[in-house]
Parts: sequence; structure tokens; C-alpha cells
Amino acid sequence: MIYALYLISFLSGSIPFGYILYKLFRREDIRGKGSGNIGATNVLRSGGIWIGTVVGILDISKAAIPAFICLKNYGQLQGAICGLMAVIGHCFTPFLSFKGGKGVSTYIGSSLFLTPISLALSVLIFLSSAFITGIVSAGSLLLAASLPILSLILYKSLRMAIIQLLGTVVIYIRHKENIKRILNKGESKIWKGFI
Repeated sequence: MIYALYLISFLSGSIPFGYILYKLFRREDIRGKGSGNIGATNVLRSGGIWIGTVVGILDISKAAIPAFICLKNYGQLQGAICGLMAVIGHCFTPFLSFKGGKGVSTYIGSSLFLTPISLALSVLIFLSSAFITGIVSAGSLLLAASLPILSLILYKSLRMAIIQLLGTVVIYIRHKENIKRILNKGESKIWKGFI
């Protein structure tokens, strides 16, 4: 049964809400807008706050729900694996030729019920970084890097931290172009298009 939940978690994460909602309400393909990414940040920049917020909530939920179900039925480590599967599904969705989003909202959802304290601290790091630098991707990368470290310190579970670290690796793979732009000082700022 647990293997079926892994698959369900992957498929849940694979649902491309950004693509679906942008197509439904804007009648366009989000992949042809802004960064071309299907995640909440690009949807928000290209389609507005309300649609970006809804996509963000849905992208969090599609990992949080399966991770919570696995947590309640099989324990914390299985919950973490289900959350990881949802992140992988989001980043490499089979519904869009295995080209998905960057995975940050889904990564947040994967840890929402598993390590809430370390997640809250990582979100604070994200918000502080994004506010100071004006670069969402920089905050996202710091969130992904800090979460497994904080989870190890606060929850004393090496296996949990390792599973979250695998999610971090996926996030960094999906952000490789952002990392290059950050290093070259060419990454877009949050305020672009809003101020």
C-alpha cells in the first residue's frame, strides 16, 4: 500500500496547476510568459496576485495532503518520502513532457506537517532574503538549503534531514539557470513589473 501512496504522491505533485489555471482564466500558455515556468512566482508576475496566490496554495497542498496521509498512516519518514515524491512530480511532471516548475511551493508543502518549526524558520529566511535582495530565487535557494539543516538540529532525525536534502538537490537542479544569473548579477527582482 505504501508504494501505491508513493505513486499517488508523485501524481498529485505532477498536477500542473499553474498551467491549468493560467490557461483557464487567461486563455494563454504560461510557458510562453515571463520566465516560462509553470510555478506560482511566474504566474503571479504574469497573471496577477490572485491567480498567483491560488496557484501557490494549490502547489503547497498537492504535497502537504499526501505527506500528511502518509504521516498519519505510516509515520514521519514515510510522510517525508511521499512529500519528496510530490516535489519530484511537480518538477518533472509527465503531463507536460517532464518539464515542470521549480518546486519551492511544493517543497514547502512537503514539510508543512512533518517539520513545521524548521519550515517556519526557513520561510522566515526566505522572506528576509527576498526582501533584502529583491530576488525570489535567492530566497528560495536559502530556504531549500536551510530546511534540512534546521530539521536535523530541531527534530534530531538524520534520515528525515537526508530525505529533505534530496528535495533540496531537486530544487537546486531546477534553479541552475537562476544560480547562473544570480552569480552574473542578472536575476530578475521581485519588484519588476509591480513598481
